[in-house]
Amino acid sequence: MERHIRSNDFGLQGCYFIRRLANNLGEPQKSYALNAIDRAITFWKGPRVHRPIPLRAPWLLAEQWSRKLRKLMTSHSHQVQYFNITLQAPSTSIVFTKYPSVMDSLCNFKDIASQWAAAEAPLCACEHLRPFSRLEPSDHTQHLYINGDDITHLHTKHPAAFVSIATGSLQNKIFPPKKDIFDSLKEAFRVWTHKNRLPPMPLRILEEIWNTAWPSHSTNLQQHITHRDIVAFRKLFPHAVFHNEDKRASSLRIYCPHLYYQCLTKTFSDPAIFRTLSDDPTTIVMNTVTKLQRRFRRQYPWALGKGRDLPNAYVLPKRKKQFTQGRPIVSFVSAPFRPTLNCVAKLLYNLIALAFPHNLAKGFFTSVDTSRFVDSWYLTLRYLSSKMSTGPDEILSVNPKKGNTPGDVVKGRTCRTLNVTRKIYIRDIESIITMSLQMTQFSIGNKVFEQIRGSPMGSPLSPALCLMVVALSEEVWYRTFQTTLATLDLSSRLLRYVDNRLCLVNRSWLDDPAFTTFLHPMFYGEPIVLETEPDQEFLGFCIEFNPFALRYSPPRDRSQVMVLSHCTACTEMLAFLKKTFNP
Repeated sequence: MERHIRSNDFGLQGCYFIRRLANNLGEPQKSYALNAIDRAITFWKGPRVHRPIPLRAPWLLAEQWSRKLRKLMTSHSHQVQYFNITLQAPSTSIVFTKYPSVMDSLCNFKDIASQWAAAEAPLCACEHLRPFSRLEPSDHTQHLYINGDDITHLHTKHPAAFVSIATGSLQNKIFPPKKDIFDSLKEAFRVWTHKNRLPPMPLRILEEIWNTAWPSHSTNLQQHITHRDIVAFRKLFPHAVFHNEDKRASSLRIYCPHLYYQCLTKTFSDPAIFRTLSDDPTTIVMNTVTKLQRRFRRQYPWALGKGRDLPNAYVLPKRKKQFTQGRPIVSFVSAPFRPTLNCVAKLLYNLIALAFPHNLAKGFFTSVDTSRFVDSWYLTLRYLSSKMSTGPDEILSVNPKKGNTPGDVVKGRTCRTLNVTRKIYIRDIESIITMSLQMTQFSIGNKVFEQIRGSPMGSPLSPALCLMVVALSEEVWYRTFQTTLATLDLSSRLLRYVDNRLCLVNRSWLDDPAFTTFLHPMFYGEPIVLETEPDQEFLGFCIEFNPFALRYSPPRDRSQVMVLSHCTACTEMLAFLKKTFNP
C-alpha cells in the first residue's frame, strides 16, 4: 500500500486527498493509515499536515462576538480553499485568551524591590495615604499603609470601578487598552492562518469587524475594570507601593515606600539566613549551567530548561510584624535547572508514599538543616529495600507533567495526556539533592543574595526534601508504638497539613508514652519547633466538642472571591466550575 501511494499514480495531491479520507477510519486502522500516508508525504517532500489549530482570540463584550469570529473564519476558509494544498479542513473553534489581572497591572512591588536593591532613596506617600487611613499613628514619623477596604469606608464618591479594584480580588481580570486588544486580535488571526496553512487574512476585513464590535463592547462596559481605571486609581496614590500581605494574597494593600523599604531590609538583611554576594547574576547562572552540563548533560539531556535567569525574590509583608518584616518568596520559574528539580521532587513524593505509608499527610516545608536530607535519603532507600530493588544501577521512571485528567475542559480546550517519562538512576539522586542544596543564590534587581541556612526557598525540590525528613520521623514513631496505636477507637484522628497538626484522642491517652512523644514540641528534631494553637481551629474549620460538631466559616471578604463582572469569557468560567465541582 505504501509503495503504491508513493508511485506517480497518486502523487502528492493524491496523498493529501486520501489522508483526509483516512480521518474517518476507526482505530487502530486510522493510526496505521495516517502514519503510512505521512511517510509518503515526506517522500514527496510536501508540507507536513498539522493538527487543526483553533483561533486564540481576545474576548469582548460585543454582541455575538464568538459567532462573528467563527463566521469570519468560515468565510475566509471557503474563499482560499483553492490555496489549501494539504486539503486539511482548518479549525473554526475559538479559545479566548486570558487578560491580565489587577495584580499584574496595578501592583508595582517588584519595581520597588529593584529600587531598594539599587539603593535609590524612597519617596514618602503618607500624605496621600492619610485621608484614607482609619488609624492615625501616635508617632508622626511612622509611615502608613491602608487596606483596600478602607477606601470605601471613608470615601463614597469614587467610581464603581475604583471600589472593585480596592475591595475586590487582585485576581480579577481587566480589559487592556483598545490598541492592545486589536493588536492581539491581528496576531491571533496571523497565527491561525499560518498554523492552518492558509493565506493571510486582509487587514481591511479585520478592521471592518473591529469597527462594528468595539462600539458594542464599549456600550456593554458597566462595572468591568479597564486599563484606564487602573491608571486613574494609581494616580490617587502617587509614589505608593501596591501589593498584598502574607496569607492574604488576593487583598490589596497600599504601602508607603519607606515602610516597604523597612520590610525588605529587615527580611533580607538577617545575617543568620542571608548574605550579599558581589557576583553578577549572569555569571552565577552561566557557572551553574556549565556545572550541570558537565555533570548531567550526557546522562540526562532534559536536565536543563530554556530559562537562563537567576531565581528572583520578593517579600510578603506580615501584619503581625506591623509590616516591617515579611515572608521571603523566591521564584524559580525561569531558572535553568527547574526541570531537574521538578522531576526529582515528583519522584520523591512517589517514593515517600511507598516507603512511609503511615505518614500523617502530604506537604511540609520549613527550615530544616541540609545535613539531614542526605541521611534521610539513605534511610528512605533502606525502608524501600523490602518493596523494590534499590541498587545504584536501578532506574526509576517519573512523569514530570502534572497535567489534567484526559477529557477535562480547561480554558475552552480538551486536555490530552502527554507521554513524557523521565528515567533517573538511583545512584544520581544523591548528587542531584546535594547540588540542589547548593543552588541558594537569588537576585533582587541587580543585587545577588545567598541563603546560608535551610533548604533553598522557592526550589521545587525543597518541599519534597522537607517532607521526606518529617515523614521518616512519623514512620519511626508509628512503628515504635504500633501496638498502642492499633488499639485506638474509630473516633481518634491524627492529621497533619504542612506544619499544622491535629490530634483527636480521648483524654485518658494523653499520658501514654506514644502521645507524650507525639505532642512534644521537638518531635521532629531541631530546628523544627511545633507550637500549640490556643483555639480549636484547624484549616478554617472550628471543632466543637459539646456537642461534637465541625463548623466552617465561608469567605466573607470580597477579595477572596472573583466577581462575576471580571473580564473573563463565560465559557472559561464554566470550564473552571466544571473542573472545580467534578474533580
